[in-house]
Amino acid sequence: GKHTNRADDYIGAHLPVLVATSLVVGEGAANWDNAKVQYMSGSNVEFEPGFDSFRIGYFGKGSHLEKVYDHVVATYPHRLRTERFYPIAGATWAQVLYTSPAEPGLSPGVRVNKESISLGGWADPLRVNVAYGLGALRVIAIVARNDDQFFPRTAAKHVGATDKQLDALYSYDNSDSEILKELANATGVWCTDWLSIPPQAGGAVFDDAYNCPLLSNDTFFANVTNFNSTAEIRSCSGVAGVSIVM
Repeated sequence: GKHTNRADDYIGAHLPVLVATSLVVGEGAANWDNAKVQYMSGSNVEFEPGFDSFRIGYFGKGSHLEKVYDHVVATYPHRLRTERFYPIAGATWAQVLYTSPAEPGLSPGVRVNKESISLGGWADPLRVNVAYGLGALRVIAIVARNDDQFFPRTAAKHVGATDKQLDALYSYDNSDSEILKELANATGVWCTDWLSIPPQAGGAVFDDAYNCPLLSNDTFFANVTNFNSTAEIRSCSGVAGVSIVM
C-alpha cells in the first residue's frame, strides 16, 4: 500500500507550531543572487545585503501566523522584532528542513520563495511571546548559562546591523532589549551549562540538559526534580535581577 511521509505534512497541520529562520528579502535577496553568480565564477565576492532587508521569518499555518502577528503587535508594537516579522505560510516540514542548513559563514543561504533567502535560525533565539501568541499558557525559555549571544550578534552584524540594533535585539546590558523582554515574560528558565562543556564531551551535553535547574516561581512545576523556586533568572546568561512573571 501507499506509505506517507511526515516530512510532507504542512507546518501546523496537526499541532500549533512555528519554525523561525532569518531572512534577507527584496533587494538583499537580489544581491545574494548576484553574489552567488560571482562566487561560482571564481570572482571575489562582497555580499552586503543591508539590514533593511533583514527579516525574522516564521514558517507556519496561515491562521496561526495571523494569530501570532496580532498578538505580537498588540503586546510589542513598534519594536524591531515586530517590525521585521515575516510570515511564511503553506510550507511542509521537508521544505523547512531543506532551508535549515543555511548558516552565515558555514553553509550558503537557501532560497525560500521568489523574494526571500534563508540564512538559518539564529535571528530569534527566544520565542517566548510568539509561543504565547500561539496559545501557550506557560512558556519555558531554554537558556545557556553566561551566553553572550555571540553567534546571533555576529551573524546579524554581517547582515548589516548597527551596534544600536544589535543591542536592541540581543543585549543583556540593555534593560529594554528584545531578549530581556522575552526572558522576563517566560514562566520559567531551563538553565543549561552547555557553553562550559567541550564539544568532544558528547554525552555530557545530554546529561546537563536533563539535570540542569528549572528556575520558576510557578508552583505548577514544583514536582520537577530540579525545580528551583525563584523570582529571578540569577546566574543564567549572566543576567541578574530579571523578574520572571507568571
